[in-house]
Amino acid sequence: MVNLESLMVCETLSDINLSSDPHSILQPTPKKIKGIIIVNNHGKPRLVKFYQSVESEAVQQSVIRRVFQQVAARPDSFCNYLEGTVPEWGDQIKLIYRHYATLYFVFAVDQQTQSTM
Repeated sequence: MVNLESLMVCETLSDINLSSDPHSILQPTPKKIKGIIIVNNHGKPRLVKFYQSVESEAVQQSVIRRVFQQVAARPDSFCNYLEGTVPEWGDQIKLIYRHYATLYFVFAVDQQTQSTM
């Protein structure tokens, strides 16, 4: 079982820019993982963790709905990643997902993170 709190700590530790410039150490780098969403076949969220903030609960529901619609529309025979558009996170988003039984496991990441997953 994956501990989401340890994922958050790892993401937080990676926020520090360790370049040679001493003034840039405390400048945060862009988040690579935007969110993890687990929803059932009907679009009901079972677990949601946003690593890039989303303002209100209504906007969060809109993000979940938009991600589910993009993923659920694809047949199971297609590959498990797609370039998604989530306006709250920008246009350069990859949705990496897997459909197991009645659940969709979706990772929303930056384009640059695609090769590491």
